[in-house]
Amino acid sequence: MSLTVFISYSNVDENAANELAGLFDQIGLQYFLDRKDIEWGSHITREIRKGLSECSHVVVVISPASLKSQWVPFEIGHAMGTGKRILPFLTHPSLDLPSYLHDFHHESCLENVERYFRGLLQPADKATEEEGALIDLLKNGFPQQRVEAAHRLGELRSRAAITTLINGLADGIKDARVECIWALRQLGEVAVKPLAQALRSEDSLCRHNAAYTLGRVTGLKFADDPGGVRGAIKWAESHGVFD
Repeated sequence: MSLTVFISYSNVDENAANELAGLFDQIGLQYFLDRKDIEWGSHITREIRKGLSECSHVVVVISPASLKSQWVPFEIGHAMGTGKRILPFLTHPSLDLPSYLHDFHHESCLENVERYFRGLLQPADKATEEEGALIDLLKNGFPQQRVEAAHRLGELRSRAAITTLINGLADGIKDARVECIWALRQLGEVAVKPLAQALRSEDSLCRHNAAYTLGRVTGLKFADDPGGVRGAIKWAESHGVFD
């Protein structure tokens, strides 16, 4: 399925939805927005279901109005039931997520939304000069430098950065292992396939940490064995992640 985003929102939050739509237009991302994609006289529920079935991600605008909306919980429920990636976007950072979204990492900054989707659209193949310096710090720097390097690599989202963070799950970068896990968790969808590949690593610690991190990214618990590796591999196989 191609990368397509469904924008779920209350009509009260039309400005926030328009800001997201403008951002997606700017970076060349396909998206579904009711006012754009549902024509006059169309069956609303049918078109909403169709839009959700054809999307890969659902950005949910969370606000006081959306918490009272009938459509937003309906769209979230349908998206969850069909295995879509749920991405809560708070209109204000002080807002609380509804209970059914507590396990999902959220954003409240459009810059982070842009960075996330640019990472999905245009992952870089080679390390830039900055990434090269960060990779060197992660491997050879002092503990605090390694921590800061892992955070920054997580923000960059390139393939070179992600590969370095994956390698950090093994025993090779001891002082920064926890930070590599944290950085990969923040990457969300971008990290799923690399983490799945790491489940097949010859390094047992890397496999264990990959299963743990993949569980945190997907919101699932892999508990078939102490490290959760078999359950994680089974999930990845059933979802075609290794393809």
